[in-house]
Amino acid sequence: MSDQEAAIAELERVGFRVVRRTSALVFLVHPDYPGLLVRVGTVFVVAERNGVEQARQRLEKLDVETLLGQAEK
Repeated sequence: MSDQEAAIAELERVGFRVVRRTSALVFLVHPDYPGLLVRVGTVFVVAERNGVEQARQRLEKLDVETLLGQAEK
């Protein structure tokens, strides 16, 4: 399993769902976090709201709890 696939699986385990895929990016949303979009690329996981980056982590060091905490500030 690639780092990207592992990150997507971890996000799905906590309730995120995939809404779009491109060749390099996967976009996920969560019903408990309206307006928050999480983008999983080949290097970074980025959480954004209204097109503004709220949090960023390297893919191989993803900590979902920390990412969401940073995004909610």
